[in-house]
Amino acid sequence: MLCLRSRYVPLHYYARDDPSNPGNAPATTSGRATVAYHLLRMGNHAASRVVLGAARLPSPSALHILAVTSSLLVRAEVDALCAWVEDGGHLIWHGLAGDYFAPGSCIGKLLGGVFLAGSLKPGLESRLSVAGTVFAFDSWLGPAGAGPLLRISGGAAPPTMHWMSDDGTALLAVYNRIGKGSVFAAVPAVEQMPLALAGRPRLRDAWATWYSFALSLLSGGDSGGAVATTASVTQDLPGALSPNVMTSTRAGQGYTAKDLVKGGDPPRIIGRAAACTKAVAVYGGSTIAHQALVDNGCSVTLLAANITEPLPPGLDIVFVASHAKTLLPDQDVLFDWLHESPGRCIIWSGCEWSSFSTRLYTNVGAAAIDFRSPQPSNFSAFGQQWVMNAFLGNVHVEFDPAVPQQPQWGRATVLARDDRGLATLLRHQPAPGHTVVLATPAVELAKLPPAQLKVWYTGVMTLC
Repeated sequence: MLCLRSRYVPLHYYARDDPSNPGNAPATTSGRATVAYHLLRMGNHAASRVVLGAARLPSPSALHILAVTSSLLVRAEVDALCAWVEDGGHLIWHGLAGDYFAPGSCIGKLLGGVFLAGSLKPGLESRLSVAGTVFAFDSWLGPAGAGPLLRISGGAAPPTMHWMSDDGTALLAVYNRIGKGSVFAAVPAVEQMPLALAGRPRLRDAWATWYSFALSLLSGGDSGGAVATTASVTQDLPGALSPNVMTSTRAGQGYTAKDLVKGGDPPRIIGRAAACTKAVAVYGGSTIAHQALVDNGCSVTLLAANITEPLPPGLDIVFVASHAKTLLPDQDVLFDWLHESPGRCIIWSGCEWSSFSTRLYTNVGAAAIDFRSPQPSNFSAFGQQWVMNAFLGNVHVEFDPAVPQQPQWGRATVLARDDRGLATLLRHQPAPGHTVVLATPAVELAKLPPAQLKVWYTGVMTLC
């Protein structure tokens, strides 16, 4: 077993002063790599050095397995990876962009005659089953979240194995032995999925099964060996996969989800789509919030302001979606509902002075401490960089748990701060099992593209 383990950082890592950067941002790239590092380290393996995209890749004799963790690469990097695999390297490649398949690119041959046939629908959700777990994907590398639609050429040597989505419309993954090496490539930005589940460790860690599967393929059923990743140290994971997966390796074999689920075991669905299993309501009548939640597959109830009746039974999450005046009587109804039963959650975005109250501060776990100019708020959350420039009352109200006037106002956890140091995302449990999430920008008024707004809503729901 080789000892050397490394991590790969893309050639174009920083966007600033780099016009050749294909779209990488340090916050996103490092977040995805870090979650891959965590999931691969669950096998309790050792760390390693960095392999830079600007440097020559180590010889396959020195580095057994390399993992690209959903970062964007340029043509020179793609060519270098192709050559490295054919020379004997073993590659996990997560996140394929349509640009990789430009005329003359080596990637089509690398993957076994795969070619670009178009674009997927932005934010498309697809599912694939591995070792008894159904993995849900809705993050892709492409303009506006539209990943590449790939096909397998009938005239070329087919890949050793390939996997289609459950509905058979999208090629999701390919395993191919070529030259002296092999590659397992997945079209979705795989790491974005467990990264969005950072607040739900049990679901996040279930993604270790995916990495174990990939390593076992590249290691011929033995998940040992040296591993490198795009921006984090990784390890080999122990554990055998079900025989129907590992022995079905004849050339050109295609699979769908039902072929890969362990016989007799009910599959578990793991992915961001699993975040919307709750009954959701939107307070204040925001049509933007309503549509975004419907796009996420949620069943949504609309709540008008000036509540006069008890909230509908069975609700799990209430969104206070950039509503300008959430006055104390309605706050009492909402927070009374929150505390009536464990497991309930309020997600509140945007706040202005008419909503300030002791009841709000106690449940948010932070107090309004200043009025700041409404400059665009640039911050990182859920593995992505966000720019939000909308604030209720045209003022960015600064909430912070630091130095509270009352102890119960200083207990929130700040999950994100912007480039001015202002808290933009806070989470608090005023009582065990009762959660309040506060975003200080008016998210619904920030004119986010639908695909990006979908990512935001999925992310904040994982915090409940």
